Amino acid sequence: MEIRRALERAGVGVTLVYLAFSDGPKIQVWDIRTRRILPALTQEGGEISTIAFCPTESCLAAGAEDKKVRIWRVPDGELTMTIPQDDEFSFGHGDVKFTGDGRYLVVTQGVEDGPYGEFARLILWRPEDVVRDACRRLIRHGLTRAEWPQFFLKDEPYRETCPAEKPLMHVPQR
Repeated sequence: MEIRRALERAGVGVTLVYLAFSDGPKIQVWDIRTRRILPALTQEGGEISTIAFCPTESCLAAGAEDKKVRIWRVPDGELTMTIPQDDEFSFGHGDVKFTGDGRYLVVTQGVEDGPYGEFARLILWRPEDVVRDACRRLIRHGLTRAEWPQFFLKDEPYRETCPAEKPLMHVPQR
C-alpha cells in the first residue's frame, strides 16, 4: 500500500487499479490490487511513445514509432484495434488520451514545425459509439454496405445499423 499512498500524494486517483510502462515495443501492466505484473502487451510497431488508460481502466491505448495507435483490453491483453495515422505523423512529441467519458480517443502531435504543426484528432474508437454517431447523422435509417467503410476500419464486419435511431435532422415528408 506504500505505492498507492505515494501515488495518491502525487495526485493520481484513488481508484487506480493498473500502472503501465513501456519497454521498447512492449508494454508491461502492473495490477496494483494483486501486486502482479500482467502478461506483456506486444506489438511490432517499434518503440512505444505514449500510453493512456481509458477512464474505466478496462483498456489501454498506445502510440508507437510506426504511427499507429493500438488499443488493448486489460487485463486479458487482447489487442482489439489498430488505428493508423497519416504518413507524416509523429508520436515523437505526440500523445494519446481518452476523454473523461471514454467515448473519444484524443491523438495529438506536438511538433510546431512538423508537416501539420500542432494538432489533435478526436476519434470515436468503440464500434458501438461510431454506429450511434453515424445513425444520428443519417437522414434515413441504416448504413449501406457501401457507406460502412467511411465509418469503420476495414477489419470491422458489416452489420445492420440504426434500427430505431432518430436522425439529428428532420426531413419533412412530401
